[in-house]
Amino acid sequence: MFLLLTTALAAQGDWKLAGVYDATAAAWAPGLEEGYTWRPHAGMSTSCGPAKSPDGLGVFEAEAVGSRLTPVLAVVLRGEGRLGPDDVRVSLGRGKPEILLQPMVEPRHLAITVQGESGTERVAQLVRTQLETETCMEHKTGRAWTGHDATRVRQAFLLDPPAGSDRSRKFFGGQTDPVPGLIGPPDACLRITGDNALRADAQGRGEGSLTLVPTDVWGASLRRCAENEVGGNVLADAPQWLPLRSGDDSGPLYVQPKRWASLEVDLTLAGTGETDEERARVSLTYGDAALMADRALFVPTDTVPGMIDLLAVVPEVYPATGPEGDRDRYTVLLIPDWQLVEGLRRLEKDAPDKPRGTTAEKLADGVSTVLSNPELLLVQVAPAGRTGDWANLATGMDSTIGQPWGYTVGSLDGRSHIVLPLRTPPTWDQTLRAQRGDVHAALLAGMVALFAGLLLGVRRLQDVLNPTPEERAHYWPGLESVNVHDNANNDAIEKEEGK
Repeated sequence: MFLLLTTALAAQGDWKLAGVYDATAAAWAPGLEEGYTWRPHAGMSTSCGPAKSPDGLGVFEAEAVGSRLTPVLAVVLRGEGRLGPDDVRVSLGRGKPEILLQPMVEPRHLAITVQGESGTERVAQLVRTQLETETCMEHKTGRAWTGHDATRVRQAFLLDPPAGSDRSRKFFGGQTDPVPGLIGPPDACLRITGDNALRADAQGRGEGSLTLVPTDVWGASLRRCAENEVGGNVLADAPQWLPLRSGDDSGPLYVQPKRWASLEVDLTLAGTGETDEERARVSLTYGDAALMADRALFVPTDTVPGMIDLLAVVPEVYPATGPEGDRDRYTVLLIPDWQLVEGLRRLEKDAPDKPRGTTAEKLADGVSTVLSNPELLLVQVAPAGRTGDWANLATGMDSTIGQPWGYTVGSLDGRSHIVLPLRTPPTWDQTLRAQRGDVHAALLAGMVALFAGLLLGVRRLQDVLNPTPEERAHYWPGLESVNVHDNANNDAIEKEEGK
């Protein structure tokens, strides 16, 4: 009953919370295969410079997850369609969202076209510089560009130390806001039309250092798109992403084709004003979706006009997997441990907006802490039509009997809901570990023993309620034979005395 109840509670609309577990601990097995290795696109390394993992870590976040170097909270949602950060909110809080988390997302492969009417050449150069810098930073750090103010962006891409107490950019803790990691290397190219032309190649792209240096930003540039690099076409020789396998996917590893997505920027000078900045208007199209239509490219600030961030509005999407014929059945939200440690420390200090730093005081494993205290986790999916409240699917993890059963939401067919960063489907042992099968087995065995005892007790209840029957004994067993023997002895004595 408990398992069925928690399964029912963990559903909202067409989406169901299928599992929550530590992907690193669940994936462990003797003789496990080697982990995932990050291999950037050759074209991006040529145009942007070498990809650089975070200083001090030595690996990209996807490598740390795939090689099981850090605890990783896996949240698996089952439903139809694809979800992105605009559709799902994963956060920590005490009854309400207080600290937003950023699960890992799929990389984008952008075929960018910048076109405009005559007179927009200078503005087009600024747009190109912005897009080149941002896409190259994704390539160099393996982290998704989400946009924000200068302080948060520089921290996110390791150009500035974090704002926490430990002034070090070697690790992610202490950043003002978390940033989603990429599960694979991104790619981008640039197509220029009209009177605009690609700028000359930069002299330096950070090749002389293993850590991020100013030339990593100044030397950012994108290669010219080839004829076959257009929206919808499959990438040639695309590096593999972090592998994800579900219990339903029992066949060989399915490598999803990586396709180009078109990003078109149309510039005009249709606005009012005296300068190009005041008159510049932009329309942005991503695939078939119009993200902007005739919008002012620059917004007024206290000093000089600031250009809006175009790449930040291009939607991200979370990874999905599933059996053949339904590859989008499970949406997988992978949250690295550092985000949880940072969020839990802020909750502990009752300061959700204040970065805490990298040193974990009395807190080393944020994933285990969240699984043992599931009431701190909120997983919300946008309601149909985006009207109404965002229900918390994680309520099915919170037990009312005082035990942390929240490693899973109690699906009886739990094996199919397990997704692990492996090249092979999850084994039965891995499934039991992820779904905390030993605890569930003990719970079920205890419930069976309890109900069996209650059933036997009910059957014997009539013996307690009915009175015991009373019967009067007319003789005692064996009493008659004793009396006969005694009478015979008395007669013999009387005869002897009468002589």
